Amino acid sequence: IAEALGPKRLAAVWTSPLLRARDTAAAIAQAAGVELKVEERLRERNLGVMEGRTGKEVEAEFPEVWEAWRALEELPPEGRAEPEAEVISRVEAALFDLAAAHPGGAVAVVAHGAVLRCLCRKTFGNASISTLHV
Repeated sequence: IAEALGPKRLAAVWTSPLLRARDTAAAIAQAAGVELKVEERLRERNLGVMEGRTGKEVEAEFPEVWEAWRALEELPPEGRAEPEAEVISRVEAALFDLAAAHPGGAVAVVAHGAVLRCLCRKTFGNASISTLHV
């Protein structure tokens, strides 16, 4: 990612507090020569009953939840996941605040797949983070 940015000058690199995002963001910040900053609101979506389980475990124990996840649909209430609307609300607020903190500057933001799913569904009408149909 840092190489793909090439000579583009970043004003800041912001990341989720989770280590897997911070590691990626640290490489970008180092390449850009800027300080890495952590934003709590960029954290991963709480996936409820899916947390800490493999896909096979979720499929066996919570088939409706697994099917919704695989179909890129909103997770059913029995999955006890953080509601998509709440994810969108907190992440959008963070993004607007980060943009306001760096007016006119390019900002890299490193977050997570489930967060991106929520934002893609709202913005583009589908939740795919690998195939975008605009």
